[in-house]
Amino acid sequence: MKDKRRYRLASQIHHLLCELFLRKIKDPKLCGITVTSVELTENLKEARVFYRIREELCPPGYVATPGQIERHLSRAKGYIRSSLAADLNIRFMPRIEFVYDRSLFAVDPPFPSKEITEAEADMLPPEPKNETE
Repeated sequence: MKDKRRYRLASQIHHLLCELFLRKIKDPKLCGITVTSVELTENLKEARVFYRIREELCPPGYVATPGQIERHLSRAKGYIRSSLAADLNIRFMPRIEFVYDRSLFAVDPPFPSKEITEAEADMLPPEPKNETE
C-alpha cells in the first residue's frame, strides 16, 4: 500500500512540476528544463527530481550549464515547493532535491532532434522584430 501511495505521489509531483516549468515559471534562467522522473523516499519526506536541459527551448544565444541551472533551481526551490503544496492535498510537503539526469545520454542520439512540439513552441519567447523593417 505504501509503495502505491509513493508511486502515485511521485507521479503527481512529476506532472505538476512539468506544468509549472512549462506554463508558470517565466524566469529565462530556468528555460529548457524537462523533468525526467521523480523519486520519493519511503517516508515521503524527500523527493529527488531528475531533470534535463533542452537548449532548443531556450532563447537564441543563451547557453546554460547544469551547474548554473542547479544554482537557479536552488534559489527557486521555495517558490516551486509552495506551488506544489498548493496543488497537492497532503499533510507534509516533501523536501525537494534537484538532480541533473545524466542517465539519458547513453540513450539519446548524439545530435538531438531540432523538431519542437506545439506545447514547447508556446514556451519559446517571441521572435525579435528587426528595426529595419
